[in-house]
Amino acid sequence: FFFQTPLPREPGAWSKTGHINRDIFISIALRVDAMTIREDDKAGVSFLAKVDWEDEPENEPTPPPCILIRFAQECPDSVVKATIDRLNDPVAGMGLVATDLTLDDGSVHQLNRIGLSAKGTALRREAEHLKLQKEMRDPMKVVNDVSDDSPSMKVMEEFSIDNERDFINIDEGPMVFFTTAEIQLLVLSIFDAVRLFDDRNQHDDVQTPRSVDPEIKSRDFFLSSMTKSSSPLSQAVDAYLETRLKSQYTIDGQDYVDNPYMKEHLVRHNIIDIVTPLHIPTERNSTCRTQFQLNCRRTDNGFDRSIHPVCDYYGPRCAYYFAWMDCYTRNLMFPGVAGLLLYLYRTLILQVSVDDCPYTPFFGVLVSLWGVLFMKFWKRYEISCAWLWGTYGEEDTTNTRPNFRGTPRVSPVTGTVKLYSPLWIRKMKQLGSTIVTLCLVAVAFFWIICSLNMQGYVDPAHDRGRWPEDSDHIFHIPFLAQLAQPGAIFDPNSTFKSLVPVLLHVAFVMGFNSFYRSVATALTEWENHENEVTFEDSVIMKRFFFEACDAFLPLFYLGFYEFDIVKLRSELISLFHVDCLRRLALECLVPMALHFMKGKDEKSKKELAGISKKFDDEKDRKNYNRFIAAYESSITDEAELDEYEQFDDYLEMVIQLGYVCLFASAYPLAATIAFISNVIEVRTDATKIAFVHRKCHPERISNIGIWNTLISIIIWSSALTNCLIFCFTSHQMAQWLPEMQPPEGDNENWDAMVNSARGMHTVLLMFVLEHCILLFGVLLYSMIPSVPMNVVEQVEHRTFVRKMLARLQRRRNSKASSLQKVTG
Repeated sequence: FFFQTPLPREPGAWSKTGHINRDIFISIALRVDAMTIREDDKAGVSFLAKVDWEDEPENEPTPPPCILIRFAQECPDSVVKATIDRLNDPVAGMGLVATDLTLDDGSVHQLNRIGLSAKGTALRREAEHLKLQKEMRDPMKVVNDVSDDSPSMKVMEEFSIDNERDFINIDEGPMVFFTTAEIQLLVLSIFDAVRLFDDRNQHDDVQTPRSVDPEIKSRDFFLSSMTKSSSPLSQAVDAYLETRLKSQYTIDGQDYVDNPYMKEHLVRHNIIDIVTPLHIPTERNSTCRTQFQLNCRRTDNGFDRSIHPVCDYYGPRCAYYFAWMDCYTRNLMFPGVAGLLLYLYRTLILQVSVDDCPYTPFFGVLVSLWGVLFMKFWKRYEISCAWLWGTYGEEDTTNTRPNFRGTPRVSPVTGTVKLYSPLWIRKMKQLGSTIVTLCLVAVAFFWIICSLNMQGYVDPAHDRGRWPEDSDHIFHIPFLAQLAQPGAIFDPNSTFKSLVPVLLHVAFVMGFNSFYRSVATALTEWENHENEVTFEDSVIMKRFFFEACDAFLPLFYLGFYEFDIVKLRSELISLFHVDCLRRLALECLVPMALHFMKGKDEKSKKELAGISKKFDDEKDRKNYNRFIAAYESSITDEAELDEYEQFDDYLEMVIQLGYVCLFASAYPLAATIAFISNVIEVRTDATKIAFVHRKCHPERISNIGIWNTLISIIIWSSALTNCLIFCFTSHQMAQWLPEMQPPEGDNENWDAMVNSARGMHTVLLMFVLEHCILLFGVLLYSMIPSVPMNVVEQVEHRTFVRKMLARLQRRRNSKASSLQKVTG
């Protein structure tokens, strides 16, 4: 709108076509007196340019497949061929390119693997549909006559085809402009939107009213192709489609017929068993090497730049985990060093136990306040990541889950037909799920009591003031307690025999947690959540509550029911150390050993590594064919790998955070061991997701979701638990307030002591200390801003740019209207 000549279509053609019209531009500028415009080639890239891009040429090279679809073994070839034809249809497939990647084993060649990719036009169109945020050129450089090499604000804006010339690296082509994770995300998004029928708008999620056409099936190539085979699976598919075709319903006098999504239909009926992104070996290896540098590089304003390649390759969801691990491990260094110094001072100089060290209570207070600061630092770190990765301000998806059940009705919000289920029904089902979960927690608690009896921790004789007789202790099981006597099966004086109950406890917990995993998923499905966000949060909450009970209930029992600091510390050390060794063995060493035992074709790997360079050779058909040939062995291996589940990684770290914070006064050295363990853990996790599991889905999120809530619950609760340990569980209070604690061995009248004035004063002191720690923590948390100043400035800069561009657009429309009146 402020160019003398038509906009050029070719990059770098500005010197041939003309320059910006200075008079028109200055006449509509916001600050006429402060604006100078450069008249060189760089000025030709306008921040308001609307380039009428032509569609990609028909001979545009097809990029290599980045998504793997594996069909069931019994799936007939006709179904697979019809799927490929449907996806390759220019209209129905919306630009997807499906390739047969099935390997011929020499005996039977059956179609069961499809590789998906998409051309640049489809990627750009889908990026605009998803409102993908990308970095654009700073328009203030053009206005203020600033060189492109000078530093400027990072402007993240939603991608638009009309204004795509404004974005950085767009001239390099879609395969460079979009990251690997974004390409796979866009291809998966297009695949999710493909419909079974041809008479629907592909990006329209509403049910459009129409009458049922009995001949629609004969006009649909996909459906007609799927019914050519007489196999049982094909017949089942045909019967299902006939049922869906006839399932019309009427709302307010209008007839509606369902048109399911292809992926939803194929996955729901077990026609497809795997839909997964594919690894690019060269980029995977370089990203893994970058992850090995975490916690070892100097940060840029607290931000480790080695996180960026993780986001580019795996996507924000996976990158947020490693960002959290990086932030957690770096911040853990402070309590780790403090705990180590306290340990050395206590053992070498004071030569006393943890219970008798006068500085141990201060360490508990220090860790509680450190946890509050860590939450705030992570919040700032998380927001910085969201801004740099283009997810800042993105709302969680509210798309309806495929398994959501309800009755069709016209939505009062959109006026379209949506499935509806009353909220009170879901709440009642959630209450039922809670009851089932509590019953299973009771079973787990019973096993915990049995395990503590076998370890000799439940012994009424050590405190006859509370339990004059063995029968007075409600958790004492004489048969099991006898096994922990000296000379018995679980002799506590034997190093190896005493570990047997601990190993049995860990084995039971692992098996029971695995059982509850399926139970939690089934209960959440029964609750019938409408979208994926609430569904995932509900599953995480159930599983975390159950597994946290398994981890912390023994410690709560020993610390706050038995009030035995020695047993609490012994059980804490056993569980903490066994958990660290278990993570190292089961989650990295064993899977990697099994992975490398399979062996691979070194020639194919070297050929693949030489060709796969982020699709650099996509224009060379010969190299493309070599790429596909080398890709086949990699695809075979990836299809057999297990799916990566991020819940376990988060759970382990949050449970570890609970050990460090909740029981800091009982085991100060836990923070030191946790720091060392995490330095190893982040590297084993990088190896695990790169070589042991299938590539994780590149989902875009703006934070770690409900895990932030669970972390805050643990940290704020640490003030109470450490005060309980100080006042009741241990003799730490006696080091500072000896008059508040009964003398050693004076437990014969336990009830009288607790109900006495001294006991009431101890309880009051405990709550006063706990509230003081919480109050000071709240003050610390509120004093530090949640959003870093650089992000605030960049967001304000983007808002200013948007307002300026909107004002210029209005002036453009006004001038165009005036010109039309004059010429009309």
